[in-house]
Amino acid sequence: MRVKEGGRRIAITLIDKEVGVTSNSVVGKVRYLSGNSRVGHSGTLDPFASGLMVVALGQATRLLPFFHDTPKLYRARLLLGSSTDTGDLTGAVTATSPTPDTSEAQLAAILSSFIGESSQVPPVYSARKVDGVRSYQLAREGKAVELEASQINIFAIEGHLVDATTIDFEVRCSRGTYIRTLGEDIAKRLGTLGYLSKLRRIESDGFSVDDASLLPAEKSDLRFCDRAVLDRFGTFGVDEAVAKRLINGIEVDLADLRLSRPENDGYVFVFHQDRFDHPATLEDVIGLFEVVEGRLQSRVTFPQFS
Repeated sequence: MRVKEGGRRIAITLIDKEVGVTSNSVVGKVRYLSGNSRVGHSGTLDPFASGLMVVALGQATRLLPFFHDTPKLYRARLLLGSSTDTGDLTGAVTATSPTPDTSEAQLAAILSSFIGESSQVPPVYSARKVDGVRSYQLAREGKAVELEASQINIFAIEGHLVDATTIDFEVRCSRGTYIRTLGEDIAKRLGTLGYLSKLRRIESDGFSVDDASLLPAEKSDLRFCDRAVLDRFGTFGVDEAVAKRLINGIEVDLADLRLSRPENDGYVFVFHQDRFDHPATLEDVIGLFEVVEGRLQSRVTFPQFS
């Protein structure tokens, strides 16, 4: 991993992606601004969509899977009466259909019918891979694409009629839920066709777009959210001897900790208390560990102290 002088080796930044910008270009710009060659994100946003992207630098990319158990929140606009090949306004119209009269009560009942676990087939214009190739690449080449259904969970969904052919809705859902497909399914249950004209991700991985920044133009404007990440799991200090054991991948029995112990089972960031009173950044911690049945086990160890 290459890091330019003055660059951050381990960090997470929250970006409010604008419409028309690709997720890859966001990663590329953060890579350039941060001087870090290793940059990743926790979930793609389509170019027509806007909103929160959680972007990790360096070894922090290894933390992203530990954020995935939290729901995502989206706001979308659904246009009724026609469908497109992409499920959004960027695609070509494939069919049209009359739009039935719908009351707010009927809409509420249909939306609530989606709550719970269900099976969803991803759109062919998606980042899912088929034999190592992105599905959208195959679709653009005119090749037939068959994707397997995935289990999703809709935790909450509500919306309202903007006019006879337009619905705004907000949905809290599990990772892997395709809102374009959800929009098409809502239209079908209303007895018509539909596609998304707007999509915005409000929350993801326990973070909010309210705390994100637009993609900056200058390095000095790139903001990091280390404090929020550290607070997510909490921090715990250990002495020199315990730190060496953890860095070497050796489990530590909590009974061997002389000063204090984590209060509960679960994940916790561990820092070297002989070097820091309180960690301020992810570069101040040894890594992420998990307390399991009275033992401290390594999950992600950062290299700066090894």
